[in-house]
Amino acid sequence: MGQKFPFEQPFWNGQRPVRASSYRLPFHPIDLGNEALRHFFGFILEGAEDYLCVDPEEVEIPVFDRS
Repeated sequence: MGQKFPFEQPFWNGQRPVRASSYRLPFHPIDLGNEALRHFFGFILEGAEDYLCVDPEEVEIPVFDRS
């Protein structure tokens, strides 16, 4: 498994629990995925964003025409 990143610790320590009691993990994988996106890339896909997040819908991608 390897060493966990600091943003993962609250999830594995049970500080970000899932509301459903029958869930097998102590957290929801989408919540952990969002934190990984925030940590590595500065945006999230689901949930409330904070002021530090970039809105991925507003990032302009340049297109070059080679015709």
